[in-house]
Amino acid sequence: AAVAVAPLHVGTGQSLKVLEAMACGAVVVTTPAVANALGPAAHDAVEVADGGAAFAAAIIRLLRDPARRGELSAAARGLVEQGHDWRVAA
Repeated sequence: AAVAVAPLHVGTGQSLKVLEAMACGAVVVTTPAVANALGPAAHDAVEVADGGAAFAAAIIRLLRDPARRGELSAAARGLVEQGHDWRVAA
């Protein structure tokens, strides 16, 4: 997937589905709640949107901008590699 969409507002504890997408190199569009739950560095590794129109605009913008997707993908993968271990999270 080029873009993973996670419009989660509750249950944002470990956000394993988001971390898995990031580990796979997918760019994630998610809510401020999820980004905050992932920590301050996540704001440089995911696209944050709030509300349907903002999500749609972010998805379209990312699909049209492969360079930005590449930047976010690399940052997301690095964040997961540096700060998350599946054995601990599970």
